[in-house]
Amino acid sequence: MNSKKNILVCIDWYLPGYKAGGPIRSCANLVGFLCKDYNFKIVTTNVDYNDTEPYKTVKANEWLLLEPNVQAYYFSKDKLTTTNVRALLKKTDYDILYVNGIFSFYFTILPLFFSNKVKIVAVRGMLAQSALKIKKVKKIGFIYLAKLLGVFKDVVFHATSKEEVVDTRNFFSNPIKYAPNLPRFNTDSSTIPNTIKEQGKLRIINVARVSPEKNLLFALSILREIKGEVVFHIYGPINDNAYWQRCQSEIDRMPANVKVEKFDAVESSQIHSLVAKYDLFFMPTLGENFGHVILESLTAGVPVLVSDKTPWNNLSDYNCGWHYSLNSPNDFISKIESLVSLNSTEYNMFRENATKFISLNSNTEQSVLLYRQMFDC
Repeated sequence: MNSKKNILVCIDWYLPGYKAGGPIRSCANLVGFLCKDYNFKIVTTNVDYNDTEPYKTVKANEWLLLEPNVQAYYFSKDKLTTTNVRALLKKTDYDILYVNGIFSFYFTILPLFFSNKVKIVAVRGMLAQSALKIKKVKKIGFIYLAKLLGVFKDVVFHATSKEEVVDTRNFFSNPIKYAPNLPRFNTDSSTIPNTIKEQGKLRIINVARVSPEKNLLFALSILREIKGEVVFHIYGPINDNAYWQRCQSEIDRMPANVKVEKFDAVESSQIHSLVAKYDLFFMPTLGENFGHVILESLTAGVPVLVSDKTPWNNLSDYNCGWHYSLNSPNDFISKIESLVSLNSTEYNMFRENATKFISLNSNTEQSVLLYRQMFDC
C-alpha cells in the first residue's frame, strides 16, 4: 500500500514548456527533489506560454506518467472549461492542493473554489511591487474581489523569500510558509568549459522575456555608453511588442563597437550550456522573486550583473557578481568597462569564484526539509 501523500499541482504551464520562465522551473525543481517522498499529479495546459500550437510530445486530456510518482494532465484549449476542471478535481484522489500563482482563473481560482482539501498557494513573485506595477489597477482589484468572495479563505501561502513573506502579508493575514526555491535537480556544476576571454572584448548574454519588468531597455542604454568591443545576445520570447519596438529603436542607435542580436527563447535544459559560452550575464531587472537564470549562470561559472532588486545581493562578497541601483547607471557602465579591459587570466578568477559561491551557498537539504514541513502540515 502506497502511503505517500498525493499532491495535486495546478499551474498554467509546465514541462515541456519553458517560455513562462521561473514558475515552470520552480515547480519542476521541487517535483524533481520531492517526488521520492510524495506522489505529484500536475494539472496544466498542452501549450507553452504565448503559443497556440500544442506540444507534440504529450497527449492531451488524459493522465500521463511522466516519471515514477509524477503524473500530468494536459488540458487542451477546447476542453479547458469550468465544468471540466471541476469534474477533474472531483474524481482525482489527492491530499493537498498546491496552486502556482495568484491571478489564474482556471489554475488558481477554480481549484481553490472547488477544493475542500488542504490548500497551498505559491505566490511566485506575483505580489511584489515590481510585478504589481504591470496592470496594477486590474491586479489590485482582482485581489480584493477574490478576498471579498472568500477565494483565499483557509489557504496557506508559500513564499520563497523573506521579501515575498512581506509582500504576501501586505495583502493577506493567512498563514505563510517559507521554503526557498530549489535549484535544478541533478545539475552538474563541476565541469566548467575552458573559454578564452579576449582583452578589450566582452560577450554578454541576457535570457529573459522581453517585457518592461525585465528592463531590457535600460540594459541597452547602458551598453550604448560602453567603450570596447561588446557582443550582446538576447534570448527570450517577446511578451510586449510595443516594448520590443522601443528596444529595437535603441538597438538601431548602437555604436559600431556594440553588436546586439536577438534570438528565440531556448529550452530550459539548454540554458546552462548556452550561458557558459559568454563572459557575463546582464539583467538589470525591476524585480525578481528568485531568478533561476541567475543561478544557472553562476552554476555555469559565469559572473552576473543585475540590479539590487533580486535576492542575489551578496555576490560581490564572493567576487562573482555585482548588483547596483537602477538610479546609478554609471555603476553599471564602470563595471562592464572594467570587465572589457580584463585578459583571460584576470577574468577566469570570476569563473572560479562563481563555482565556489555555488558550492559554499548550496543548502539544498535544508530547503527540501522546509518543503517537507510545508506538505506535512
